Amino acid sequence: MIAPTRRRWIALCMALGISYWTVNLTKIFKHLDIKIDVKIGSSSILPHTSSDFYPFSNPLSRTTSRYPSYPLEYTPSSLDSAECQASFSPKYLEHTASHHVPYCERQSRSSMECFRTHNDGHFCLATGVLLAPKHTGADQTAAMHCRLRNFTRERLESPRKEVELRNVVDVNSMRSGFFETGVMEQLKHWNISAGEENMMVSREQRSCDFRSSDKKWTLLVKREGRRNLWHMLLEIWQATITLDVLQMAINPNTGRPYLTPNDIANMQVIFAPGDPGIHSAVDELWTMVTGHRPILQEDIDTTCLGNVILPLEGSTSPLWNSVWEPQDCHDRFLINAFLRRIHRHFGIKATQGSLQSPENPVVTVIERKRKRKIRNLEYLVSRAKARWPEATFQLIDLATLSLKEQITLMLSTSVLIGMHGAGLTNLLFLPAGASIAEIQPPNRRMPESPPFAGFRNLAVMKGLQYFTAHPESRLADDGAGHWQDGEWVDVQEGVFLALVDAAVNSQLNRGVGIGEVLPRD
Repeated sequence: MIAPTRRRWIALCMALGISYWTVNLTKIFKHLDIKIDVKIGSSSILPHTSSDFYPFSNPLSRTTSRYPSYPLEYTPSSLDSAECQASFSPKYLEHTASHHVPYCERQSRSSMECFRTHNDGHFCLATGVLLAPKHTGADQTAAMHCRLRNFTRERLESPRKEVELRNVVDVNSMRSGFFETGVMEQLKHWNISAGEENMMVSREQRSCDFRSSDKKWTLLVKREGRRNLWHMLLEIWQATITLDVLQMAINPNTGRPYLTPNDIANMQVIFAPGDPGIHSAVDELWTMVTGHRPILQEDIDTTCLGNVILPLEGSTSPLWNSVWEPQDCHDRFLINAFLRRIHRHFGIKATQGSLQSPENPVVTVIERKRKRKIRNLEYLVSRAKARWPEATFQLIDLATLSLKEQITLMLSTSVLIGMHGAGLTNLLFLPAGASIAEIQPPNRRMPESPPFAGFRNLAVMKGLQYFTAHPESRLADDGAGHWQDGEWVDVQEGVFLALVDAAVNSQLNRGVGIGEVLPRD
């Protein structure tokens, strides 16, 4: 048996040895420019008061790597504005992943961590949630044991808390998305602060907390219900952004990211009550988010769920912020990641997105079949064909094509022409350098009413050439609303041909052809 004094000497020597190697390893790593992130669990760094939580700006998951040391002039820089960088560069993910706080008090048996984007969008991760199908006469379809924090009271406790919680809002003050979507709208149908051991939800009474849950991951989505490609794609996009952020953000209780790729591969997407389910080719794209086909909440059994994500709604997309005013943002960081996912989902190779020879551009004209149809469109296209015999014109009703067919069509298109509407969302899939010609809605002309700038701004970001023209005014419409309505839109022949000329000329003069320049009669 080792004497107590000897044991103390051995312990001291071991401690000194560990310290020695720690110091020297630190010097070695510093010399090699290797960064080591040490994550400490929340139990050792969190104060013990019920209201004093970890700071408002949290660490991110980082990869240990070694970077060459370049001269200062090679440092990457952006010419985009601060708002553009916050919206479309890596900063969008980094801000959201580092700005999150727990919304339940410590003694709660459930938890809810909510994340905030730079433009005040929110998504939340709840644990220990009792989820049930909606029954007639039962408004609440979910319950959890969460005593919500009083942020107003906490901000008054100290100047530090005032700073840390300055931009944190209560659940009821979160922004509501389009068509009653978003975290606040979803939580209206939850019994968040169920006090009893057994919670009543949708006419059923059960006990549920994280320990008794299934420990699985669920993405609970409340969709807008629009049959509109623009709206639908932005909803899917924001759902993927939500999962990306959770893979970057560090859970202070574990020191590791909240979410892993393996968690996503086993995650179930559930559409909230009232959703009609999968009924279109765009709906099928939800399978891309986790690899599993979504199911309806109405079709599940009452279940105690481990981890429930209420994602960013479509209207939180930064693309909505740039719909109304011209904005020149060029960073394609977020867009390129989303397009790579879509291409991979459909098995489309990136090399398919190459423009035709500039001497023989392919012009795709979108034909609408319901509202805002361009009167005499076939005649107008025939006149354009006569002016540009070297170009291939195709008049297409996109509603007759699957989403994969639409993407493939766009990848071989040099010029896309269409009336303002969801069909122009396909400019996302055009190759860089292509041209888009948008006909604005009636009566959206300055100074009476500003034209829509969303597709123009997206074209700038994509590196496309953008042109626009206006139809004839509608006397009964002041431009303030209902521009979507009306069966027909009248475009003067001269205006249509001038728009086509500008777009086709932009392709012929891209400066990459080997043919000679000749005068046109």
